[in-house]
Amino acid sequence: MSLLKMKLIVYIDRYKQITAVANALELKQPTISFHMKKMEEEWGVKLFESRTGKVLLTPSGKMLLNYALQITALYDEAMTRLSVMHESKRKRFVIGCSNSAAAYMAYSSALRQLQPLREIANISVSVHEREELFDKLEQGTVDLVLCGEDRIHGDGGNYRHQAISSAALKLVGASTHPLMEAGGGVLSSDMLSDKAETVELIDVSVQQCIAQWSQSENHYFHTGISYGSVELILNHLADAESLALLPECLVPRDGRYAILPLWGDVPSWKLVASWSRHYWDQELIASITRLLSPDSAS
Repeated sequence: MSLLKMKLIVYIDRYKQITAVANALELKQPTISFHMKKMEEEWGVKLFESRTGKVLLTPSGKMLLNYALQITALYDEAMTRLSVMHESKRKRFVIGCSNSAAAYMAYSSALRQLQPLREIANISVSVHEREELFDKLEQGTVDLVLCGEDRIHGDGGNYRHQAISSAALKLVGASTHPLMEAGGGVLSSDMLSDKAETVELIDVSVQQCIAQWSQSENHYFHTGISYGSVELILNHLADAESLALLPECLVPRDGRYAILPLWGDVPSWKLVASWSRHYWDQELIASITRLLSPDSAS
């Protein structure tokens, strides 16, 4: 029982003329007459009858009309929903972030800077472990990956990469921490000799920066506790006399934390965007990466 047959029954009842039915279905009149005859032969009942220049449904045809109306209505609803789904998927854009990248998005103006694109794209942010992000990018469940610079960013392959922001590694503590009050804005290794325990962020890109600085200055901190979340690090700092080494852009400027520069050759942590070189709308990608940059806020 094809959809065309159901539409024939609905349109015969609606228009009562073969010419009008043919126009509605964008078919020729002989084609409509052929299908009407085939339907009656196939089902073994008379469905249509002619009266004073009109084509009407017989009692058997009227019995089928209710089902035909439901079937065609369900089809129209399905097509409408499919169209909406296609449209929303076309405009849907998912940014997959590492935890550190999510902190950057939260504590910078990045989310606000994306607002001009809301008319053309439904942008959402999801947070995943660093190891998952590129799998999701490959699967198409995220459209853009944001994470700290890593060795994968040296691989051209199927991806394109662009640095979004960079920030120097800083010593962070609660604004009331004794060191923050006594340091006068300048740090030295002597000042940290008895306060060397830090809370560590479990992020390879941040840990690489710390290791690079430690080796350069021959100064190593003792790690007391490690967290996989910037938010947990900050909560710990606010409630204790601990310190942390973090990229400056991951720390909110809300008065709760003090930030002091390290001495020596301090590396910068880089936030990098990655996407498929085959992504269908490279212009949208370019707009998003431009707006994510802190330079666009100025």
